[in-house]
Amino acid sequence: PKQGTAIAIDSTATYIYAVGSNTSSILTYSIAPATGLLTQTKTSPMAKQSGAYTIALAPNGQFAYTIEANNYLVTYQITNGTLTPLSTIYSGVYGQQIAIDPSSSFVYVPQACSNCPSGVYNVVNEFTIGSTGALTRLSGSPAPAGTTPWGITLTTQ
Repeated sequence: PKQGTAIAIDSTATYIYAVGSNTSSILTYSIAPATGLLTQTKTSPMAKQSGAYTIALAPNGQFAYTIEANNYLVTYQITNGTLTPLSTIYSGVYGQQIAIDPSSSFVYVPQACSNCPSGVYNVVNEFTIGSTGALTRLSGSPAPAGTTPWGITLTTQ
């Protein structure tokens, strides 16, 4: 059976995207403006084809990011609700959540697993988002993050 793991809603409240640990696709649902009812409209193949833990959408509505197959940070371009994987895929990113800053310029992924094969944990992976959605690791990343940073939230002041 397919299991849902995470959902994300776009900034225009037009689509909801769903990923799961036992899936090979990202499901897209349209949101009926008057009733809020969801209708599955599209299916986009995942880049790694072995499930995703989480999904986050850039506030500008152009890109989505997932953690797939346990440790791959994958970039997708969004066009009319369809997600197309881009060539930028980072391995060794063991995160349960992804945060994108309000300007759609940076991606942050906390990494808490003490049994990560990379041996790196209790950190936050930091990336810049290029104009094409491609990610570039920030110099000095990852940053120390205390003990067991499972979640992350960004706010504006």
